[in-house]
Amino acid sequence: MEGTGGNGIVKNVVKPVRQGLSLQAVPLIHFIASFFYTRGLFFKDFEYMELYGPIVTNPTISLSTEHLFCILLGKVFAATIIFSIWNILFFTVRNFTRKAWIKYAVPVFLVGLTIVFLHLPESFSYEIDNYLGYSYALRQLPFYWHHLFTSCFYTACMTFVPHPFSIGAVQWMFFLGILFHFYDFLQTSGRNNGRLAKFLFIVFLFPSVSSRIIPNPYRNCLYSMLAALFFILLYESIQAKKVSPARTALLILTGVFTALWRSEGIVLGILGFGMFCILSALSRAQKLKCAGTFLIAVLLLSFPQKAGDKKYLQSDYMLVNTVLPLQYIIRCHNNLTYKGAEQDLKTIDELFPLNAISQHGRNAYYSINYQKTKRIVQTDFTEEQRKQYMAAYSSLVLHNPKSFAKAQLSFFLEAMGTPRKFYFPAYEGPDCKLAGWKVEGWDKGLDEYMTPSVKRWKDNGMRNRLNRSIDAAWEKYTGFLMYLKLPQLTRILLIMAMLCIALYEARLLLARDAGFDSYFLCAAAIWLMELGMIVVFMPDGRTAYLYPFFLSSFFISITFLSQFDFEFKLCIKRHNAAGVGPIANADPASGENPVAGASSAANASPVANPVAGENPEGKA
Repeated sequence: MEGTGGNGIVKNVVKPVRQGLSLQAVPLIHFIASFFYTRGLFFKDFEYMELYGPIVTNPTISLSTEHLFCILLGKVFAATIIFSIWNILFFTVRNFTRKAWIKYAVPVFLVGLTIVFLHLPESFSYEIDNYLGYSYALRQLPFYWHHLFTSCFYTACMTFVPHPFSIGAVQWMFFLGILFHFYDFLQTSGRNNGRLAKFLFIVFLFPSVSSRIIPNPYRNCLYSMLAALFFILLYESIQAKKVSPARTALLILTGVFTALWRSEGIVLGILGFGMFCILSALSRAQKLKCAGTFLIAVLLLSFPQKAGDKKYLQSDYMLVNTVLPLQYIIRCHNNLTYKGAEQDLKTIDELFPLNAISQHGRNAYYSINYQKTKRIVQTDFTEEQRKQYMAAYSSLVLHNPKSFAKAQLSFFLEAMGTPRKFYFPAYEGPDCKLAGWKVEGWDKGLDEYMTPSVKRWKDNGMRNRLNRSIDAAWEKYTGFLMYLKLPQLTRILLIMAMLCIALYEARLLLARDAGFDSYFLCAAAIWLMELGMIVVFMPDGRTAYLYPFFLSSFFISITFLSQFDFEFKLCIKRHNAAGVGPIANADPASGENPVAGASSAANASPVANPVAGENPEGKA
């Protein structure tokens, strides 16, 4: 009889595999078709780089090489997006009646996608640099200032659907895919209590997420999602008794991009993947292979960005981050008479007049550069001058640690939404007039984004009315949160949550308690280290720099509370089985217990508050 014996087993195994492979023909055809329907979208315009791109200071690689690399990386990103979205669709159709959460995931997706489209194209202009990245993406060129991954991601989205709105759509699908994937894991994992998984959806009440991270394709927003996904995958992989090769490969890629997309991400990527290699169930040989593959991938994928930085930007990215701390130190006059101070101040003054920096801060830096190079962030210094400037600046910081610490703490408090404790002293020097400056290429990027179809959508009367209604309701909601100071309180709670998790797990480790979970200790410690780096090096008080910390801290906190609640219920069941203690009369089979419920509620309350409502005006 068919289905029995060796042949039947082979058929039962081969048939679903064959069906799965046949389904992959759909995204494969989609990907192949993209080579044809994007011909009118992307174009080769190297003249753009000469007019608006950074000026070549060290011709290490050719522009055609940069173009070729962006094409290849963009195609890899595009294939990932196309195959992922189609397979999510197949999964949804196949499991629509099997998994209850899919029935409300679909309407959430449709409603969210509608709102995202209603807020386009305005949400794309939340950051002026988004238009620059879009112009680079149309030419399949690297946008080095925000890392070449950013323009390659834009290119990949428009390969999926050849329209600028596809960037917002893919970003929404990316975020929702992360959220529901983790929700399903918490529901089905044997090590967690699924009832707390519902608290994941509180994230939509956070103005920073709903009005900034989801609709704004800014690098910090995209990176926030990526970093959160990386630590979610780390948790799942470390808890698993067996890690599949596919999961390992996904973890390697996610960790590599987390390490490289932002400079401070090297801490998250390296330490996070190191945590996986130490704590996972892989054998020693497998761990060594994974670690070697990860490090090789980091080196290979870091080369194009480093080559581009060397060709165009040198260390200018570091120079612009020094301006506001330098302005604060100069105005404070705390210690400008140490041995060598005169030479340090002279070195800086020759490159950027100290009076102009002291009075105008970042505007002086932009204006001075623009008059020389027509680029606001690119200097015309030699590498020797850059080194001399950074040495002088470092010397000023080392001799004025209190002023530097006050400046960075002020930026951090501003980003947290709290009143700045340390105000810049008033400027006391002569008035310095600045020449005008502008962001070259912004207008061109805006014009290229505003295609005829985008303009028609922007001017659509019904869209504008719906948009105004949604914005009015959201503004009242965020205003209420601001009145209650919940945004600031929740940001503080998330920082405190990471501290409490780290201290709690450290106490269990020292006590050799069986409930100790190394993932939470390592994850909390890594993110606190990351937060420390951000505070020390953040160039100004923008909340966007803290987005990755807030989003990942929220997911880690929910996971910790789920695990904590599960272990608490397990402890109750053990007491019930022994027939001792004041909770012996509870019904262990039902999982209901007044004490357990109270404990869970108490533990869930800190995370259940709305996070971070960013300011209602939308200032990052």
